Amino acid sequence: MNKFKSTEELYFSYYLEELKEAGFIYNWIYESSKFNLTEKVELNYIKQMKNKLKNETEFLLHPSSITADFTIEWNILAENIFYLNVNKAVKNIKIIPFRLSDINGGASLKSLIEIKPLGTFKANTSNISFPYKQKFVCKTHGIYIQKIIPFNLKPKPSSLFYNTFVPKKVIELETYKVNTKIAHVGDTKFKFKPITLLEYLNKITNG
Repeated sequence: MNKFKSTEELYFSYYLEELKEAGFIYNWIYESSKFNLTEKVELNYIKQMKNKLKNETEFLLHPSSITADFTIEWNILAENIFYLNVNKAVKNIKIIPFRLSDINGGASLKSLIEIKPLGTFKANTSNISFPYKQKFVCKTHGIYIQKIIPFNLKPKPSSLFYNTFVPKKVIELETYKVNTKIAHVGDTKFKFKPITLLEYLNKITNG
């Protein structure tokens, strides 16, 4: 899995690579956009020594920050296909999967992405803190970090791959390599028919 922390991140990188090869993305970077949220908090107090007073500090809170999992730099070719341009009319906003990070309508064609698995919730992880950090960055920096659920083998409406296309590498990886009671070698593990980028583009163009 190399530098990626999860299968979801790895599979999403394949998704971005296909878009880059097709000319929709200029570049993408992993864990490059960091936002400092709060500073370290210490409490100043006076400590009574044997023969004198001394100024001391007590640690209270760690600093906090958030780093987007992926930074996407879009080409204009992807406008209102993969990223939304709010200044141009669209027929159906729901089929455009990504939002630009600058919510104030700046010229930067970037999306900041936080990758999450579908339907998981673990205590003491970023699953708890992310929504609060997301709101804080949006309020203080005017930057939107978008949560993306890349895939699920079942047809889930919240899954990016289900709503758009499945990268070819993922289609190859998510196939049965041996015969089982429920499938044969080469059968897909997806519970829906995965479509390629080209098939998706044909679908939205002709649909």
